[in-house]
Amino acid sequence: MICSYCYKTKVVAKHDVGHWWNNPPESVYVCSDECYTKLEKLVKNGAWMDHKPKAIFGKKEQKPSPNFDK
Repeated sequence: MICSYCYKTKVVAKHDVGHWWNNPPESVYVCSDECYTKLEKLVKNGAWMDHKPKAIFGKKEQKPSPNFDK
């Protein structure tokens, strides 16, 4: 199982949150009450698409491709 907020893997599902995106029951989960609260806030204010967890994007600064510098 992968948490839909922090993207940690091999977690125990704590809350089903698929209904926020009209997904079938038991298909989208978060791993903790803290992740549930944080993701709920992002969904309510419409910023969930901008969320970039460290587990996926790391701490590196994203630099544009050298092709765009020309």
